[in-house]
Amino acid sequence: MRWTWGNWDSGSGSQKLVPILEEVKANVGEVAKETVADGGYSLAKQLGEAEARGYEVLVAPGSKTGGVKRGAYDSGKFEYDREQNEVVCPQGKRRPCEGVKKKGAPRSAVRSYRCHDDEPCPVRALCSSRRSGRRIEVSPQRAALNRQREKRRHPAPQALIRRRKAIVEPVFARVKQAMGFRRWTVRGLENVRTQGALLGAVLNLKKMHQHGAARERARASEARSGSLRRFERFRPIGWPYSPQAL
Repeated sequence: MRWTWGNWDSGSGSQKLVPILEEVKANVGEVAKETVADGGYSLAKQLGEAEARGYEVLVAPGSKTGGVKRGAYDSGKFEYDREQNEVVCPQGKRRPCEGVKKKGAPRSAVRSYRCHDDEPCPVRALCSSRRSGRRIEVSPQRAALNRQREKRRHPAPQALIRRRKAIVEPVFARVKQAMGFRRWTVRGLENVRTQGALLGAVLNLKKMHQHGAARERARASEARSGSLRRFERFRPIGWPYSPQAL
């Protein structure tokens, strides 16, 4: 893993998935066959834009992709009927659209659907605690969101998400615990960028040294094994000395 320091001034991390992929492509010429990210990059708009640009992404469950579960009444269980402009709840009841709002940056049209039944719903406690009833929002990227949920149901993607934790999270633990770096010690955006780049350089150099040292040890071990094999092959017949005694 190589530590990189982004060049973004502000905004939520969920907005950075596609910009990060674009920067990776600009730096190394291509992106991974499949990019695995944590739930902080789970914004539906970014998932849809990544698909549109041909980037294969796998995002861990987050608040935008199903991290908060209601079991059978999770928002992903509500079917969207585009033709009728309705959503169908797990109880089979249709909910009409109550309006369209502009949300996010840039502003995207998000349709809102709410339960307005006069009679009490038998599963209301399982579905919503709001007095006004359950509300479902449908964004233009809902299809990409559903595909992401479906992808995470399979064993192979689940294994990739678990593997990401083992690769990425120890780096942050090393920075905070071993190196004692828990907050920026400078002021100003440019100074913070410089300190972040310096921190990344230290981590990368340490990782390169570890890999280089491991290769040298492997070569030395192979050289010793080769010498031992040659000694075994050419030792005089009947010589009682055994190379295993070395």
